[in-house]
Amino acid sequence: MKIITQDEKGEVIFNIPKGSNRIAFKKVGYQAILPTVYYAELGKEKTITITLKEVTTAILSGKVIQKSFEGVNNAKIIIRKNKKETVFEGYTNSKGEFGPLELSVKPTGYSESGLKMEI
Repeated sequence: MKIITQDEKGEVIFNIPKGSNRIAFKKVGYQAILPTVYYAELGKEKTITITLKEVTTAILSGKVIQKSFEGVNNAKIIIRKNKKETVFEGYTNSKGEFGPLELSVKPTGYSESGLKMEI
């Protein structure tokens, strides 16, 4: 498959070969659209509008480990916004794991203060 053109609005024209094809749509900061079935007649142009949904949450999980790669039990996890406001405070389990935690995110182009993890 070959992309023929892509303009500033994100419009793309594909030259799709005859047969069954799978197309997936992805963009950073947006939820991916997995391959979907669309039908087109050979030799005829078909327009399909695909709308990607902005991602508004992210999942954070992790593991606190020692130099020996063993998990650290009961390690305190603090996630702060703007170095002041505590967003999450908790402890790791017996394997050193924490999460999953759901965090809000902002789309590309907007500012969001970083999250700092203290252990």
